[in-house]
Amino acid sequence: MKFKISILFLLISTFFSCVKQDDTDMPELRIGKEDFKQIDINTETLRRIVLLGGNGKYTASISNPNIASLKISQDTLKITGLYEGETYATIHSHNFSKRLGISVVPPRLSFSHKEVTLNPKDIGQFVTLSGGGKDVHLEVDDPQECLSYKWNANTNIIELYPRYEGDVVIKAVDKKSGQVQTLKVFVQAREMPQTTGFYSTRSSSPYPEFASPLCAVIKGKGLLMFTSAQPTPQTKRVLVEPFELPKQGVYIDIKINFFGFGDSYKTGLYHLFVERIDKDKLSLRGKGYRIVLPRYFFE
Repeated sequence: MKFKISILFLLISTFFSCVKQDDTDMPELRIGKEDFKQIDINTETLRRIVLLGGNGKYTASISNPNIASLKISQDTLKITGLYEGETYATIHSHNFSKRLGISVVPPRLSFSHKEVTLNPKDIGQFVTLSGGGKDVHLEVDDPQECLSYKWNANTNIIELYPRYEGDVVIKAVDKKSGQVQTLKVFVQAREMPQTTGFYSTRSSSPYPEFASPLCAVIKGKGLLMFTSAQPTPQTKRVLVEPFELPKQGVYIDIKINFFGFGDSYKTGLYHLFVERIDKDKLSLRGKGYRIVLPRYFFE
């Protein structure tokens, strides 16, 4: 009888010792080292969070399983974002319970490249635009219309097709989140022309529509360029009317007169980009062509 009482006393003591340990010694349940109260997760993305404290055994439930799914593997909470929205998870360990807010959001906008340089003869290049959602649209700044493109929102791929030299800025804008990402595209030939004249920029290298071995500055009239070093009355010539030396990187309007070129070039006002100013020449870029002028024209 004495033995049975001793065994009973031992069991009761052990029980109360465990209860005491539960109440005082068991570490508090924590959701990660940071003890998260709220997290953001992208759609179709898995996030793992190590659970701490409690008795080392964990269970969890999700308020809205259509927004996110939960799974616990030993001490790791695995959360997968399914659809955009807000929900919360409840995590349990022994007598502890904690709530974790979950926001499922689209991935952050990002291009696979920050800058792309293409040659006018390139077949094309693909650039990936990740993130955002159905509210993402593209804003393309292509003042010289040097690039054509295709945007496939289902594959998140932008196809770039160069036409001739020029600079393009493509902005991806998410109207819902306000995110903006920028891609710069430079269409450039492999070399810069050195001789005064007109050049096509639709080839891998600038193609001379006409080089001008002879130039003359006519006071009050402008710069007269001939296509031959020994001009005759039939020689093709170009008259660039006077204008002040511009700053590099701006657009200017220039009056250019063509004589003897037929329908190849038309006399008129040309809107050109001042691409480069060197000590001996000035390079201006138009839609599919480039004009190189001598620097002494402005002196």
